[in-house]
Amino acid sequence: MKTIGRFAAPVLVVSVWFGSARADVPDGLDRAAISAGISSVKAKVVDCGKASPDVKGKVKVKVVVAPAGTVTSASISETPDDSLGQCVATAVKTAKFGATKNGGTFSYPFVF
Repeated sequence: MKTIGRFAAPVLVVSVWFGSARADVPDGLDRAAISAGISSVKAKVVDCGKASPDVKGKVKVKVVVAPAGTVTSASISETPDDSLGQCVATAVKTAKFGATKNGGTFSYPFVF
């Protein structure tokens, strides 16, 4: 406490952090980070395939990840069936990735 006159007054110390400039945060997503994030939603994607058992082929998803690791966009660039593609996109939107300085964009294929 700091003394002001005869009275003690608390001193407030404020620390401000701008951005994610920490040295231990990678610049972007690498292969391992992408695999880990996709693995977190693999069961949901498999359920999409089970809901459309007669549909076979590749669903390719373009994914945009924010620096905080959340998916901001998951759009289908290739699918054998619109319903299956939409289900996969919805599942991928719930994926969580590690934090990065810049986020990232990638495409990921799921084969059914």
